[in-house]
Amino acid sequence: MAHFNPFRTRRTSDDVPRSRIPSPEENASIISQLLFTWLGPLLTTGYKRPLEYEDIWLVPQARSAAYLAQNLMKSFENLIIDKQHHGSRRRWGLPVLAWALHNCFKFDFWVGGLCQLVESILQAMAPFTLRFLIVFARDAHSFIRGEQDSRPPLGRGVGLVLAITAMQVIQSFSSSHFHYRSTLLGGQSRSALIAVAFSKSLRLSRRGRAGGELGMTEATMVSTGQPQDQLRWQILKEGWSNSRVMSLISTDVSRIEQSCTTFHLVWTSPIAILLTITLLIINLGYSALAGVAVLVLGLTALTKVVKVLARLRAAVNMVTDQRAGLTQEILHGIRFVKYFGWESAFLHRLQAIRASETSSLQILHITKSAIGAAYDGEKVAGRSNEPPFSLENISVAISSQELVAVVGSVGCGKSSLLSALANDMRLVQGTMKFNSNVAYCPQSAWLQNATIRENILFGRSFDKELYSRVTHACALEADFALLPHGDLTEIGEKGITLSGGQKQRVNIARAIYSDAGIVLLDDPLSAVDAHVGNHIFNQAISGLLHGKCCVLVTHQLQVLRRCDRVIWMTNGLIEAFDKYDGLLESSISFRRFVQTSGTVSSGETQANEEIEDSTCAPKEGAALLNDYVSEDKRKLMQEDVKAVNSVPWNVYHVWMKSSGSILNMAAVLILMCIFRAANLLTSLSLAWWVSDAYGLSRASYIGLYAGLGVAQAVLLFAFSMVVCIYLIVLSSLLGSFGFIIAYFHYFAIALAVVSVVLVLAVSYYRSSARELKRYHAILDGAVFAKFNEALVGASTIRAYGREEHYVRDIHRAIDDMDGAYFLTFANQRWFITGLILSYSLSLVGIIQITVRYFADVDNSMSSTERLHQYTSSLAREASLEEDAAFRLRSSWPESGEIVFESVQMRYRPELPLVLDNFSLTIRGGERIGIVGRTGAGKSTILSTLFRLTELSGGRIMIDGVDIAQVGLHSLRSRLAIIPQDPTLFRGTIRSNLDPFGRHSDLEMWNALRQAHLLPGEDPSEATGLAIDATSDATDHSLRDIQTATQSPENNMETRITLDAIVEEEGLNYSLGQRQLLALARAHLRNARITLIDEGTSSVDSATDVLVQKTIAQELSGGKTLIAIAHRLRTVLLYDRVCVMDQGRIVELGPPLELWEQAGVFRGMCDRSGITQEDFSDG
Repeated sequence: MAHFNPFRTRRTSDDVPRSRIPSPEENASIISQLLFTWLGPLLTTGYKRPLEYEDIWLVPQARSAAYLAQNLMKSFENLIIDKQHHGSRRRWGLPVLAWALHNCFKFDFWVGGLCQLVESILQAMAPFTLRFLIVFARDAHSFIRGEQDSRPPLGRGVGLVLAITAMQVIQSFSSSHFHYRSTLLGGQSRSALIAVAFSKSLRLSRRGRAGGELGMTEATMVSTGQPQDQLRWQILKEGWSNSRVMSLISTDVSRIEQSCTTFHLVWTSPIAILLTITLLIINLGYSALAGVAVLVLGLTALTKVVKVLARLRAAVNMVTDQRAGLTQEILHGIRFVKYFGWESAFLHRLQAIRASETSSLQILHITKSAIGAAYDGEKVAGRSNEPPFSLENISVAISSQELVAVVGSVGCGKSSLLSALANDMRLVQGTMKFNSNVAYCPQSAWLQNATIRENILFGRSFDKELYSRVTHACALEADFALLPHGDLTEIGEKGITLSGGQKQRVNIARAIYSDAGIVLLDDPLSAVDAHVGNHIFNQAISGLLHGKCCVLVTHQLQVLRRCDRVIWMTNGLIEAFDKYDGLLESSISFRRFVQTSGTVSSGETQANEEIEDSTCAPKEGAALLNDYVSEDKRKLMQEDVKAVNSVPWNVYHVWMKSSGSILNMAAVLILMCIFRAANLLTSLSLAWWVSDAYGLSRASYIGLYAGLGVAQAVLLFAFSMVVCIYLIVLSSLLGSFGFIIAYFHYFAIALAVVSVVLVLAVSYYRSSARELKRYHAILDGAVFAKFNEALVGASTIRAYGREEHYVRDIHRAIDDMDGAYFLTFANQRWFITGLILSYSLSLVGIIQITVRYFADVDNSMSSTERLHQYTSSLAREASLEEDAAFRLRSSWPESGEIVFESVQMRYRPELPLVLDNFSLTIRGGERIGIVGRTGAGKSTILSTLFRLTELSGGRIMIDGVDIAQVGLHSLRSRLAIIPQDPTLFRGTIRSNLDPFGRHSDLEMWNALRQAHLLPGEDPSEATGLAIDATSDATDHSLRDIQTATQSPENNMETRITLDAIVEEEGLNYSLGQRQLLALARAHLRNARITLIDEGTSSVDSATDVLVQKTIAQELSGGKTLIAIAHRLRTVLLYDRVCVMDQGRIVELGPPLELWEQAGVFRGMCDRSGITQEDFSDG
């Protein structure tokens, strides 16, 4: 839509303010607030030039998120105390939260209610007041025609006109301020609720997130049998996953916001109805009660419809939560979806849920228009009834200067123990005491969307000397040298621009820099190369953390001798706690575990010596720490782009086509025109009847009027099925013309003049309205991004005591969002108020409604514009299917030969090459290991094979076929991968292994057996998948710490089936278990080429030995195997090893030959304690 500013003669040179200023509304006069003239400066600026972020005024202190959240919590707590004293949870049928919101915002609430009451009363009285004016006009007309002698007083007519005008103006002002106050109230309620929900989510335990069967203590708490307690029981069982919390603040909070504009109709409408009935009786007598009787009879049906609507809304909410949760899971695991070529499977699943949601919404809207419609929600499978996992009999005392290791098999509860120590699990019984603050380094590194330096500092002041020591100890200096702007480089959401090892080392550096007295490290060395791991252990864990209390979960048994004591865990219990040598003597199970792993050898003594790794040092002359980098240069991630000027017409065109066809729009317009024509003819037929315009009988006029009324009712029903907001606008326009034609024929001429003024006013208004809406959309997205980021990292945030910092951060984001939001609807009220004062009585209400909907459409189309920009402007992947002219062999790839020819790859055109002239030929059936320090480009090789990022130069051939010509689905579906950080999706084990349903149960059981997830060799003997219920603390089902004296059998392994529930992101399984399930996936795919990205880094050594044997026997028998290895021992028996550094091959050959050459690979082996015997023994 073209931008029209007729009086703009030149572009203004006004400078953008350097900082934002407070909103002038608080200090504005009563007249200014009544007329919204306090918005004038902003509108003028917006008319002269596009608004910038700095132009948006700050919200007043009384509307800030911190102030609102504090008041809401205070009111809520007072009401809870009152409920405890008086035993009343509800008053007038409203829950405590509703009364808490009322107490916080009662001034705006009742001012808006008063405005709505005045509007309703005046609206009811308007027709009867107009009756007196009609009588006056009739008497004047009769006097002029000589039909009566007395002349009606002129003053009476003028007084009536002024009175009606005043009533209309007051009604319009009341309506305008009612909408302003109610929208303001809704916005403040939303801000307060989001802020309170955020604070609560940071305190939510893993038990609360996961849900599941209630423990004995919780069951006692909600065993009263009262309905509200039964609801609490259900909520506790369902849990509050991240997607459900996000749905709460996006969907449920929005509904509360919307209800603020309709709540007052509940009590003002009956008053208006009673007033209307009274006036009808006065004017028409008791015959008017016949219509009242019909109204009363209709209330019964209406009550039933309301109940049906409530059930439908609940069903829609359930499906909406499913859709939002799946969408979030797909976005978080999009890389994994692409790896396996599962785009279509998840797209179909999402479309099925969306179709169910759309169907429910259609039924919901139809029910609003038709009485008697009914709908039953689909029943879904319930959650597991297994009792929640608990750590039992945990009794340990660790001194302030001890380094304690925690070891055990996969799923024994190691991470749960650290999670408990980090106060991330519920303490059911017993006590925990700390004499210092805690730093927590979780197994899955969590990073915030900021610079590397900000992630390491994590709110602490910058100490350059300490910072340098920490980054050196964590081997980050060389990474800083490779990044475009060193440690001031922004790393994106979840640190997406960093490798897994880099993220983990930043995670470790944050824990060390916090200078906490107690440091909890959950398997931090599994994601880094062996030599880098040795450097970190020597320089960081045994170096900078020396003298602190450090608890280290690890699968690398070679470090146990250097720890003061070792905790040996089995099935959620601490079986033994002693020095390493003492455990070998006293614990048979620990000794068997160490012997089975076979990793602690005499050669590892050398690995435990402090060795300075040259690859951990930066290049000479490289700038490591940057004092300043401009904001625009430090970003690797693309900023959100805001459009300027008007929403183009093509956006409207795309929006119309999204309904399926432009013809749908035409059909609706035709239907709407017929409806409006019937409406107009109904009014005209009544006028014809009164004036007997055509000399028909009374029965004919009655029949015509009744027939048109029935036709109008039918058309109204059909029209309500398809009406949308843009149709409401056109409907209002057509209704306006019908009103004018029906009653004021000649006054329609004035519409041309009014239209010119309207165009000028709209142009002045829209210049600011569009930009405010666009900024609101961007800032609203920032709130949800920050909220989601904190939800994912809640454990880390709590452990470091950074809750208040993140609460203040979300408060600032909410205030920024509200700054644009409040100005958006205040701008609309300014426009409506101007129209009230500018136009004549007859068009006030009509134009007010028309312009209000027009403004809503224009603002809402900004959101459509953003969606259109996202779907059309961003770079896309190649087609999932190959070109029709290209014929891919059905048996491809036959041998699995891979040829890299001078491959170059960079993530963005302006960034440096990650792979630089990389050339490598991998023979079919060959096993090759890719090694090198973190960030050398190892994982990038996998990305190029799966075409997650297209090449900047060169090509990759698989069995003589250039993969650039192969469709993405064909390529990815014929490769298999075991990633370092595997992803599981909400559903079942079956749906995660085989989402397409192409494999039999026997094949899936065999895959699970090969991944060592079944207890027996014969899957037919197993009743289900043997997964320890004692999963690690990354598991959402690991909920409670319990020091009760229960039998160990309570936490022994539990058998589940292929239909066992998988929670959001698979967090009811430990990371080690998820890696084994990823191995089962790869085995089930049975691809000719398998790629492994350190796929067993989080499993214990004994299991790793078994898995490596499985990989050698099952996955690589005549098949091509490419393994990205951090632990050199896993690739010692491979055919060849490729050593990489800075995107290039530095050494290539058989492992033993490279070891004998005494080059880079030999140095890495020496630092890992690998001797010549290991090349034969494995």
